Amino acid sequence: MKEYENFDLIKSFIRSKREEIKNKELELLKIEEKLPPIKEEISGFEGKILDLQRTIDGFVFSNKHYLTYHAEYVKGWFLGIADNFDSIKRQEELYKSCEEQEKLHLQKYSIDNEDYEGRLYKLIN
Repeated sequence: MKEYENFDLIKSFIRSKREEIKNKELELLKIEEKLPPIKEEISGFEGKILDLQRTIDGFVFSNKHYLTYHAEYVKGWFLGIADNFDSIKRQEELYKSCEEQEKLHLQKYSIDNEDYEGRLYKLIN
């Protein structure tokens, strides 16, 4: 009789452990069902991060917009020269120097070449 009691205890223990295993397997399946949408969301975030990183690493600046700002800047040089130097000879020297620097700058960054509208500028660390 005592052996049957022990046997029943063992059977009930095994049965309870099997039920626990089944419950854990069901939990695992439910969690695995949630995994693909999460992975999809993660890959979407990674794509957005890459796009933002490209934006941070470089930017496209329209040549026409740049040339507009550049012309205003050079105009400021010329107005400064006209206002601050009375000697016409000295003004002419400075105007020529400014024009040379302007051309060098435009050539250095290939802005004088209007074959295309925008250029990707990389930020230098």
